[in-house]
Amino acid sequence: MPKIGENIMPPFAYQNKSRTLVEKVILPFWSNIILATIAGFCLKDYYYEVTFRDIQHYAFVSYLLVIANSLSALLHFTNDSSYCDLRILLDYAQQVMCFPMVLTDFLLKYNIAPASIAVIPSILSLLTVFLFVLLEYKRQDLTDLNILICLITYTITGMEYNAYACIAALFIGTAYFRFKRNEGVCIRKASQYNLLMAGFVFFSLLSLDNGVSHNKMYKQQIRGW
Repeated sequence: MPKIGENIMPPFAYQNKSRTLVEKVILPFWSNIILATIAGFCLKDYYYEVTFRDIQHYAFVSYLLVIANSLSALLHFTNDSSYCDLRILLDYAQQVMCFPMVLTDFLLKYNIAPASIAVIPSILSLLTVFLFVLLEYKRQDLTDLNILICLITYTITGMEYNAYACIAALFIGTAYFRFKRNEGVCIRKASQYNLLMAGFVFFSLLSLDNGVSHNKMYKQQIRGW
């Protein structure tokens, strides 16, 4: 029984604290675990079933970035701030490079465009990250332009070659423009963003994993172009 004069927290205050704990800690934590797990599964399947243990493919960069960024995001729940710069770099690299690398791989796999054209989105993403590292400045215009180009290209070519690409484009387009654009490393709705990214990773793998390659040079795509 509470003593006289003791502050008693009303029931709704406990509910608000519990809701805050779930929304800001538990859900983001587990969504990062889920995203890293799905990306790890996709990386394994991509390595063994799609590229047949040939690591010279662009989508490897995408899946590895997602895994690294998801795991580094778990450091946010610790009191150690020494990894802050690494966390910022990985988050921005995933945001800028993940989609273009998958698109380049998709264009090369189905022989939709010559290698000199297919690598343009990836080169633009690398340039954007390089400018960020060099100048510590995020080029929002380059990021938006590259994401829009990738969305349009991936969707149009997906309707012709593999419908899973359209679903993957829907996931990452929603994730970026609805939750990530104009946000920093720690976004307000991290769990929704992570789950949408998990959907993108999974369906992007399906867009590449149909057992058919229209490009005979697909195994040497990096060296061959």
